[in-house]
Amino acid sequence: MAAVIGVARKWFQQPPKASWCHYDISLSMKARARQLGALLTDKYGPVEHTAWQENRFAKVVQIYDLREKFGYPLDGIIREERP
Repeated sequence: MAAVIGVARKWFQQPPKASWCHYDISLSMKARARQLGALLTDKYGPVEHTAWQENRFAKVVQIYDLREKFGYPLDGIIREERP
């Protein structure tokens, strides 16, 4: 997706300089990515993704519990952005 929307590979951020692997992108690039099918996740999304990759199922359960407690969708997908 990054290449499709024109994000340079050199902008990729990862540990130890960042908390998780990601790109910081402009709002216009974010809108383009969404048009092409990218999904927005809540603040737990990156942690959940990493937990699944590392088979840390207790962390996944903890995230689901937090989403339920604070009223987030259990799948972590944000369907409508707040203004």
